[in-house]
Amino acid sequence: MESNDFAANAHIAAFKTTQDFRFLTENNWRKRLVASSSGAPGSAHTNCQCFAATSQKAKPVFKIPHIIAHRGASVEAPENTIAAFRVAGARNAKWVECDVTLSADNKCVLIHDETLERTTNGKGSIHQSDLATLRGLDAGAWFSDIYKGERIPTLTDTLETLYFMEMGANLEIKPSGCDPVRLCHEVIAELKRAKDLPILISSFDDIAVAEMRKHAPEIPCGWLLETLPENWKAEYDRLGASAIHIDHAALTPVSAAEIVKAGVPLVCYTINEVDRARELFAWGVTSVITDDPAKLITAIPHRPLPSTR
Repeated sequence: MESNDFAANAHIAAFKTTQDFRFLTENNWRKRLVASSSGAPGSAHTNCQCFAATSQKAKPVFKIPHIIAHRGASVEAPENTIAAFRVAGARNAKWVECDVTLSADNKCVLIHDETLERTTNGKGSIHQSDLATLRGLDAGAWFSDIYKGERIPTLTDTLETLYFMEMGANLEIKPSGCDPVRLCHEVIAELKRAKDLPILISSFDDIAVAEMRKHAPEIPCGWLLETLPENWKAEYDRLGASAIHIDHAALTPVSAAEIVKAGVPLVCYTINEVDRARELFAWGVTSVITDDPAKLITAIPHRPLPSTR
């Protein structure tokens, strides 16, 4: 991890606190708004593809980039932390993917696992600890001493950070033991309070997908899959989903072509090899989610055109 530590250390030193980061970013925010909305170079929409919700009440079309940082730049920093999101931004990622669940007192927090052991110094179920307890845990030391003291972020912290970084987010709704309906309603409430930034929801949980489409039809919601069912289009339409997010290993040129032909945005996870990413783009994949945004963005800075075969 030594080379990663060096790079991350340099970045964290530059943005030691949210206040420092805001000061540096807000100076350029207003003058970059016009460029951002027009898709000019350097904006959050550069090299993005149009992506809209399926509802008639959908808000205006926004754009999704071809490369999304999985739980932040998780090859360089501890996943699902503010540090990982900042490093992703420093590597020119325009969006991050992150996992949202509930604490015992129904606060939206970011963590992937149902239990605390792998990515914190805590123990037990995430859903049995309240926010104050979770915020007292160390979510960075497991990855590197450089990140010692990094905390489990709240969704509020995350949205605020991404807003000032001019980034978007794919928020995965991850019940993992909590009530998916309550989780959806808490996420919707958070998004209504937050500053406006590009958001794409996704979930493996059918109840969560349907709940989001019912109560927040203006927010695009992707249907997460490990494999593609034979009746995928009927189920996709029933759920009112806006995209399919699928394990790239489950995709074939034939199934990809079927999805693309149906006009369904196709997002694949988790791709860390450049050649595989290029192959998926040739199949018509909209976006790839990667642990290593630096490598993929350097190798594939612009969205390749799909193969015409």
